[in-house]
Amino acid sequence: MGEDLEGGAGGAKGLPMKPWAPFMSASAYSCTISQSIDFQLFLEDSMLSLAQKREFHEQGFMRVSGAVPKVTIDTALRAVNHSIGSVGLGGEDMENNRSAFFCAELLKAPVVLDLFNRTPVIDIAEELMGKGNVLPMVTAKPYPRFPLPPGEDAPEPRGHIDGIGSGTNGMAKGVDRRGFTAFAVVYLADLLEANAGNFTVWPKSHRAYQDYFKEVGHEVLANGMPRTEMPEGPVMAKGKAGDLILAPPGIAYRRTKRFAECAARGHSAAAAQGRRRNQL
Repeated sequence: MGEDLEGGAGGAKGLPMKPWAPFMSASAYSCTISQSIDFQLFLEDSMLSLAQKREFHEQGFMRVSGAVPKVTIDTALRAVNHSIGSVGLGGEDMENNRSAFFCAELLKAPVVLDLFNRTPVIDIAEELMGKGNVLPMVTAKPYPRFPLPPGEDAPEPRGHIDGIGSGTNGMAKGVDRRGFTAFAVVYLADLLEANAGNFTVWPKSHRAYQDYFKEVGHEVLANGMPRTEMPEGPVMAKGKAGDLILAPPGIAYRRTKRFAECAARGHSAAAAQGRRRNQL
């Protein structure tokens, strides 16, 4: 089922956070001794390591351990579980191509938005995109995952890229949108095994799609999700509550179904509204 992502490239460093400029190119290594010292201090003030930034650039995703404090996670998880147990499915609006889903009333709730707006998540994203280039989240969607029936095997995951209308996801079929630069996923529970509701990603698929769209044009998205050969197999990202995953919109991913255990596990929240002031 592909490789499992266990530790990522390391956790966030050095709180409180300090502002950091956009990532420097490899040419910085050819600077003088005094510039090298400044560059080293510059990295020490950073929340992310150079290896993490390279991972995001080359692999198409990055995990940061413990980015969101436990108290914020616990508050959001309580709201999600209350919604599942007491509110149930909602948000159906077929006139606007939206089927019902769980936690619909929490899309703009502060208890969920705080996972991104009142934690280091914005600062971490700004290290990748530049100070002032990430706007506050305005919507964030909880993704509860439930166990499969006894005796049913976990299906083979199939990836997709964001922004393609299905007729039930809030966009009509044949519509594609590119309205954000990156999306963030925060784990609300420990996911220490595969097929546990993990965020699943196909490494380097953003590069494969880039080459594909250069060749055929992005207009092909009007026909739905393109099925091209992936450079690598799927990685089911393991992690703990509070871990953050960042990825660009062109990466192939899937949130897997749960194979077992209770519904209160396997939850995550995702936000894709942190748009750059200068759109790509």
